[in-house]
Amino acid sequence: GEVLMLTPEKIEQAIKDAHERRPGVILPTMEIYDAIAQAQHQEDVDWLEKYRGTDTRTHIALIIPREQWQAFKEARRL
Repeated sequence: GEVLMLTPEKIEQAIKDAHERRPGVILPTMEIYDAIAQAQHQEDVDWLEKYRGTDTRTHIALIIPREQWQAFKEARRL
């Protein structure tokens, strides 16, 4: 089945949005993870709304694996 995962751009936007909600504050790691999880949740909800009533047999990933997150952070020097 299809696996829904946020693109690096959407992850980056989720982090930027979290920082905009609390400007000037160094965000705790869990707050950043929460922002990404909420963005993933919204992506899942949007997808489910789009395909409601169809036989999709989809496996939904709720958040990116830790290794991918670490690679994303290193690539962007976060």
